[in-house]
Amino acid sequence: YSTEPIRLKRFFLLKQVTVAIGGAIACLTAGLAAGIITIQLLYLAGLYVLLIVGANPLGDIKDIESDRAGGVKTVPIVWGPGATIRLSLATFTASAATTWIGFFGLGFNIALPIIGTIVCAAFAYVMYPLLSHLDDLEYMVNRLYSRALPLFFILQIAVLVGSFPL
Repeated sequence: YSTEPIRLKRFFLLKQVTVAIGGAIACLTAGLAAGIITIQLLYLAGLYVLLIVGANPLGDIKDIESDRAGGVKTVPIVWGPGATIRLSLATFTASAATTWIGFFGLGFNIALPIIGTIVCAAFAYVMYPLLSHLDDLEYMVNRLYSRALPLFFILQIAVLVGSFPL
């Protein structure tokens, strides 16, 4: 998505769509290898897409200057860092809500919504203060990579643990 002649990331939102669809395909490939696509697998692929839509633009905040110079239309360039952070907060909140749907409706164990909700609350705790530091790019990038990124990985572990039968 980032090399010539295609260079999809020049077009607004195509970078996020490409990464999200690639991740969903990877999720579904596991089901195809096992010979079955279940509603639970489709749910997890959808949850992954939702998380990527919110998390992927956060990584673009550190590249605002170089992307702007290169003509790349990322979420932080088009909407600004503040809207990018708000987007991530909204998608992580929606992710926390959907973990409860996964528990009550799809047979995942209680670890999924508990860990998912705790991680999303911690994510909000880390991200919300960044809205008052929008002019300090170095501070924002440091907080994103040292505090928010580990939470994204823990959320993926919540999906794994939540899939085990208890």
